[in-house]
Amino acid sequence: MTPTLEQLLATVVREHYPHPPATEAEIAAFESRAGWQLGAELRAFYLRCNGAELFEPLPNARYSLLSLGELQRARVRMRGIDDDSMGPASWWTLVDCQDSDFILVDVALPPPIPCWMRTTAHTRP
Repeated sequence: MTPTLEQLLATVVREHYPHPPATEAEIAAFESRAGWQLGAELRAFYLRCNGAELFEPLPNARYSLLSLGELQRARVRMRGIDDDSMGPASWWTLVDCQDSDFILVDVALPPPIPCWMRTTAHTRP
């Protein structure tokens, strides 16, 4: 049976290392800065935890779901240049894999963005 979004969020909070939740004001400020709106699943995640480390806390975390303040265009985060030669402006970093790899979201695609949190079913020891 496929878990519900609420079950997935509860797993992140219970079994991983969540940050304190974002406020509606923080979400609005992010959306204003970014120029795009969070889909329903991402909004629910950020209202529950404004980022999280999966499996292990920092500094040993290998996967960090970025906070709203850390979300950037991928080309800026990865290349330090906000220029079309460095990739599409619609690609944003969502997860830092801590090894110079990132999981990206293409905000040019219509919501719903696939629920990336379905990969977080592993539990910490």
